[in-house]
Amino acid sequence: MVGLFFLVLFVHSKSKAQMPDRASIQADSVLKLLNLEDCINLTTGSNGMMAPGIARLGIPALKMTDGPNGPHWTKAPGFPVGICLAATWDTSLMYKAAALMGKCTHVQGRNTLLGPTVNIHRVPVGGRNFESYGEDPWLSSRMAVAFVKGIQNEKVIPTVKHFALNNNEWNRHLSDVYVDERTLREIYLPAFEAAVKEAGALGIMSGYNKVNGYHASEQDFLIGKILKKEWGFKGMVVSDWGSVYSVAGPVNAGLDIEMPNPDFTGRDSIMKYIKSGQITKDQIFEKARRTLYARFAAGLFDKNIPIDTSIQTSVATNNFIRSLAEEGITLLKNNKAILPLRKNTIRSIAVIGPNAATLQSGGGGSSYIDPFYSISPLEGIRNAAGDNIKVSYESGDTLAYEFISPITTNCLLGVDGKTPGLDAEYFSNATLAGEPAFKGVDALINFSWDDLPPAPGMPRKNYSVRWKGFIKPVYTGWYIMKFQTNGDGVVYLDEELAIDRMGRSDATPIMMRRYFEAGKKYALRVEILVPNNGGVAILGWIPPVKKNPYKDRIEKAVALASQSDVAVLCVGWNNLFETEGYDKEEGINLPGFQEELIQAVAAVNPNTIVVINSGTPVFMESWAQKVNGIILAYYPGHEGGNALASLLFGDKNPSGKLPFTFIADSSQAPGFKNYMNVNPKIKYEEGLYVGYRYIDKNNLRPTYPFGFGLSYTTFAITGAKAMPLGSNTYAVNVSVKNTGDRAGEEVVQLYVRANKPTVDKPVKELKAFAKVMLAPGETKQVMMYLPQRAFMFYNTIKNNWETDPGKYSLLIGNSSQNTQQVVTVDIK
Repeated sequence: MVGLFFLVLFVHSKSKAQMPDRASIQADSVLKLLNLEDCINLTTGSNGMMAPGIARLGIPALKMTDGPNGPHWTKAPGFPVGICLAATWDTSLMYKAAALMGKCTHVQGRNTLLGPTVNIHRVPVGGRNFESYGEDPWLSSRMAVAFVKGIQNEKVIPTVKHFALNNNEWNRHLSDVYVDERTLREIYLPAFEAAVKEAGALGIMSGYNKVNGYHASEQDFLIGKILKKEWGFKGMVVSDWGSVYSVAGPVNAGLDIEMPNPDFTGRDSIMKYIKSGQITKDQIFEKARRTLYARFAAGLFDKNIPIDTSIQTSVATNNFIRSLAEEGITLLKNNKAILPLRKNTIRSIAVIGPNAATLQSGGGGSSYIDPFYSISPLEGIRNAAGDNIKVSYESGDTLAYEFISPITTNCLLGVDGKTPGLDAEYFSNATLAGEPAFKGVDALINFSWDDLPPAPGMPRKNYSVRWKGFIKPVYTGWYIMKFQTNGDGVVYLDEELAIDRMGRSDATPIMMRRYFEAGKKYALRVEILVPNNGGVAILGWIPPVKKNPYKDRIEKAVALASQSDVAVLCVGWNNLFETEGYDKEEGINLPGFQEELIQAVAAVNPNTIVVINSGTPVFMESWAQKVNGIILAYYPGHEGGNALASLLFGDKNPSGKLPFTFIADSSQAPGFKNYMNVNPKIKYEEGLYVGYRYIDKNNLRPTYPFGFGLSYTTFAITGAKAMPLGSNTYAVNVSVKNTGDRAGEEVVQLYVRANKPTVDKPVKELKAFAKVMLAPGETKQVMMYLPQRAFMFYNTIKNNWETDPGKYSLLIGNSSQNTQQVVTVDIK
C-alpha cells in the first residue's frame, strides 16, 4: 500500500514537460506490483456491475452503472434521452448535461457510466435509436465528443458504445454485418473515432453483433487494428453484458474486460489457454495496464472527489433538465399559426391520448431511469394554463403491452389437419432423441414451466419438446411471428427454417415477418431444448388486422374534443416498445388504434395538435394533413410535461431540429431491405447512402427532412463567406438575422458537396453547424470551421483518407433541404 502511494505521489510531483502522459507512467508503475492472478482479476467483471479493484494496493473497483442517459443505480434524475439531446444541436448544452450526469454518478456511489450510445440510425425502427444521436456521423461525433469531455471532467469513466455496427436490436446476438470499409470509416466509425482522438475517451464497449463473421468482442480488425493501433486508444475495451463467446478470440483481439462475470476469461480458462500457447501472459498484463490507465486518467484514485448529495433533486437540476427538453423538442407543423396557444382566447383544452396522463420520460432496457418524480403532459398543461382555461382529459387509447400474444387455438391444427391444437412430443433428454416420454395435444404454445416438469412423468430439467401441425391464418397479410424460449429452439414453416434461436443465452424473443394467406394451411414444427434451466416456450404473432375492443374510449375522446377550443393529442410509444433487445415490431406507424383516434378527434376539432413520443420517425400519411400542429417530444426526461407546456404556450420558443430524416414510407430507408429475414447476415448494400444521403441520391421527398424544425419566429441567413486557412481548411462566416417578432434560436447547418467528384460521393454531407440565439430584429455573425476531413474520403486501396481535388459547394441553410447560401471553394 505504502509503495503504491509513494509512486503515485512521486509521479504527481513531476512537471508536464517531463511527463506528457502521467496516467501511463502511473499505470506502468503500479503494474510492476501485480502478479498474473491480480491481472486476471482486473480484467473480468464480478457481481454483475463491477470490475474489481485490488484492496491490498488501494486500486479502486470500477463501479458501473447503466446509462447512457444518466446514471440510474438508484432513483435518479430523468434526463432527456440521447436523441432529444441531439435534437438540441447544441454541443455546449450536451457538455453541461454530461457533466451533471457525472456528478450524479458519484452521488450514486459509482464511477463508470455505460454510455454514450453513438450507433447510427440505419434501421428506422431501431429499438435503441432513442439512446443515440441520429443518422449523421458528423452530428453524432460532435455530440459524442461533448458528452465524453463533460463526463470525464467529473472523474467518471464513460464507455462509448456499441463498437461497432450494432444498428438494430432484432436478432442482435446473431446479426452478422457485412459492410465495405469505406462505409464503415465514413458513416459508422466517425463518432467513435472523434470520441477517442478528440475527447480522449477512456472506455469503449463492444457490441453483441458479429462483423464479417466474427463477434464484435473478438474483432481484431476493429479493436486491435483500428481502435488501439491506428487511433492510439489508451483506455479499456469492455464487453457488452454477455457478449463474449470464446476465450482466445477476445483476448487476442484486444478486449480488456469481460462483463458481467468471467464466463470465458476467468482464472482457470486463462491459465489453460496460456499453457496451450493460444494466449500469452503479456496480453493479460497489457489488459490490466489499460484498466489501470483508465482509473488513473479518470482520477479515480483521488480520495477527495467532491460529492453534492443534494444535486440529484435540487431545483437547479430540475430546471436544467427542463431546459434540455425545451431545447430538443421539435416543432414539425404549425398550420394557421395554431401555436403558440393564446391564453386570452382559449377557454378549454382537451388533453387526449395514451401518453397524456402518464409521462413517457425515457426509453426502456439498460437506459431506463426511475426518476424521483415526473410531470405528465396533462399536469404540465394544467400548471401552465391558469385558472381561466378548463383542461380536461380522456385516454382515447391504451398502450397496454403484451410481451407476446400467443397464436390462438383457432389458428392451430394437429398433424391430421383437422384437430384443434398441435401434436406434442415430450422427451426425457435435451436432444429430442429416442421415443417420447409423453405425447399429447397442446391447444397453443404458451408455457413457462420454470422449475416444474413440463408433462407427467418428465424431469424438471434436461428435456426437449417438439410440436407439429399446421397454422391456418384468419387474415391475409404480413404477420410478425415471435418465438421466445430460455435457450435453444427453432421454428419451421413448410419445412423451412423460419426462426432460429439456437445458441441463444437470453430470453429475448426473436421475430420474423411472414406473409400468410387466410384459410391456407402452413406446416408448422417447433422444437425446444432444455438442458439445465427452466423451460419457456411461447409462439405468438401480431396479425395484420386488429379489432379495437375499446371503441368507447375513442367515442369519449371525440365527445370531449368537440366541446373544447383546442385538442392536444399525446400519442406514440413508451419504454416497453422502444427498448433494448427489440426493434419496433409493427414498424413506425403509431401503435394500437392511435391513428384512428387522431382522425376521429381532428374531424370534430380543427384546432388539433399532435404530440409524439418517439425516438424514430413516424409514418403519418393517414392523419398529418388533418391536424394543424405536430410536435415531436422524443422522450424528454422527468420535467417533460412542463417543458412541453412552455413550448405550447410560447413561454419558450421551439428550436429543436431533427437528428434523423422523417421518412414518408419504408422505400425511403434501405435498411428495411431483407429486414427480419431468418438469415442473420445483414449486408449494408446501400453503402454510404444512409438517411438524408439516400434521400438526396434518389431525389425522394420525405415527410420532414434531416435538420428540420420550426420556430415561432423567422430567420434569414445571408452574406456567406469562406476564408481559407491553409491546407484545405476554411473558416466560413454567415450573417443570421431574426426577422420575426420573438426571440428565438436558429441552427445554421453547413453541408459540403463535391461538384465533380472523381469517386462516388453523396450529394452533400453535414460538416459544420452552429446554434445562435437572437432577439427580434437582431443580427449576429456566425463562424464555422471546416477541417481537412470535410473534403476527404476513405481510399480503401491506399487504406487512408484522401482528398478528392476540385470545386466544392458549401451549402448553408437550416435543414438538409433548405439551402439559403452557397459558397464555392477550390480544394487542391
